[in-house]
Amino acid sequence: MATIRPVTEHGITYLSGGVGEEEVSGMRAMAPKFNLHLVFAQKSGVYLADVDVVIFSPSGQQVAAMKSEGPLLFVSLPPGRYRVTATSDTVNVTHWVTVPAHGGADINFYWG
Repeated sequence: MATIRPVTEHGITYLSGGVGEEEVSGMRAMAPKFNLHLVFAQKSGVYLADVDVVIFSPSGQQVAAMKSEGPLLFVSLPPGRYRVTATSDTVNVTHWVTVPAHGGADINFYWG
C-alpha cells in the first residue's frame, strides 16, 4: 500500500493525495481521523491535483494554507465555521463550511 503521512503545520494537521487506487484506499482508511474532507475535480469528472487551499475563519483570518498533492485533502480543524478557497489554474472556488464537534464535513470543489 502507498505510504501516506499526515502533515502538521501551524497546529493544523492534514493529509493530501488520492492518486491511484492504493493511495485512495489508504486515505479512506485514515479519513475518520479528520473532520473536513475535500475533493477536487473538473465538472467533467476528471480529478485534479496540485490545488492550492486556504482556510479562513469567519473574520477573515487565515487558519491554514496548503497544496493538495491529489484530488483528496483531509484536514483536522477545531469545530466552527470556515471559508475554504481552493485555486486550480488561477481559478478560485470558495465554499463556507461548518466543521462539527463530532463527525465530519465534506465539500466537493468543481472547476470548468
